[in-house]
Amino acid sequence: APNGSQKNYTVTVSRAALGGNNNLSAMSVSPGTLSPTFRADRVAYTVNVGSAIDSLTATATVQDAGATLTINGQGSTSGQPRAIPLGPAGTTTEINVVVIAANGNPKTYQIDVIREALGGNNNLSGLTVSQGSLDPAFNASTTGYTVNVGSAVTTVTVTATLQDTAAGMTINGQGTSSGDARSITLGAEGSTTNVAIVVTAPNGSQKSYAVTINRAAPAAKPATPSNAPDLISEDDSCVRISGTDLCFPPTSDVDNITNVKRPRFRIPQPATGETPILYIGPNKDSSASFDSGANTLRPSTDLSNGDQTITYTLTNAGGESDPSPSLTVTFDASAPVR
Repeated sequence: APNGSQKNYTVTVSRAALGGNNNLSAMSVSPGTLSPTFRADRVAYTVNVGSAIDSLTATATVQDAGATLTINGQGSTSGQPRAIPLGPAGTTTEINVVVIAANGNPKTYQIDVIREALGGNNNLSGLTVSQGSLDPAFNASTTGYTVNVGSAVTTVTVTATLQDTAAGMTINGQGTSSGDARSITLGAEGSTTNVAIVVTAPNGSQKSYAVTINRAAPAAKPATPSNAPDLISEDDSCVRISGTDLCFPPTSDVDNITNVKRPRFRIPQPATGETPILYIGPNKDSSASFDSGANTLRPSTDLSNGDQTITYTLTNAGGESDPSPSLTVTFDASAPVR
């Protein structure tokens, strides 16, 4: 004061203590979903991901902007994703998110990321072979099959389909995609060709399927006919006695003399797959007709006058037989022709 007296005033400044909020307001991973759902006071979580996922990102957001954050020991910015490499398939990777409040008080959130083990499915869902049928019919649990093909078949295609498209497959040692046809060259006629199909599951376990392809031996040509063709009595001409089946002497219906221009010749019934061919002398009559009901061959052209040598052969997929024993037939056009 003017007279020199003094008076003191005191101001007290209170500095607030450092904040203790070490909570997160949000936390997530990608790909994947936290289980249970996030809550600030819940610190333990699990995430399941597929075996093909080898990394993910973790994102954490602090409630208090003054707090600091680390993810697996690395300083991280609130709200920014952090890349996390995962362990091998079938393992668990631990992610630790540590929030340090302004006053230094830490809080740890833990995420266990469970990476699915590699699959063990080494089964086929389908298997086919062109030009043939599997015996037995395909079943994923049956690994051995047989296929029979004709002697003319030189190649087949094998198509195998995987149950698990993540599995790998080889056919006779060649990498093959599921559902793709693989061409297989067969051995000689009468031989066996083996086809090995190996399926490798994602976890490395293998399963082998085997297909044995039997190529038929070449067909054998028919045996030489043992009987000569026989001129049927209906076409072995004679002069009939009226009202009877008898012939006027000296004519006969068993003398192999005929006035029928295109007479019929009976032969033994051919076996299944065999076709008879008529020969008149050395000439093949490829157009001769065959009546399978009566087992008769009939020339496609008229016989020439005089003696004719008649034989026949048999053909099948294996070729043509040697000629049968011969029959000599006399065509006499001077008699009334019918």
